[in-house]
Amino acid sequence: MKKPDYFSLLTNHIDIRHVPFSERGSRILVYRYLDQNAIYIRLAERLTNLESNIEAYLNRLPFIQDLFFIDEKKTSN
Repeated sequence: MKKPDYFSLLTNHIDIRHVPFSERGSRILVYRYLDQNAIYIRLAERLTNLESNIEAYLNRLPFIQDLFFIDEKKTSN
């Protein structure tokens, strides 16, 4: 049985490799890696007490990295 490609379900709907997904009012940005079927999550919060630059969150490391989708058999595609 062929494994489903979860990202193909998003085809022609959203491309999170270049533009992050975020819900209105949310401070979470979801991106997809360009070279693998995994996502990472960044916090779009200005932590001015840590970094004064308004766009510092764009250069901050992701809070969650290499998050893979799995199927009911706990395998990723």
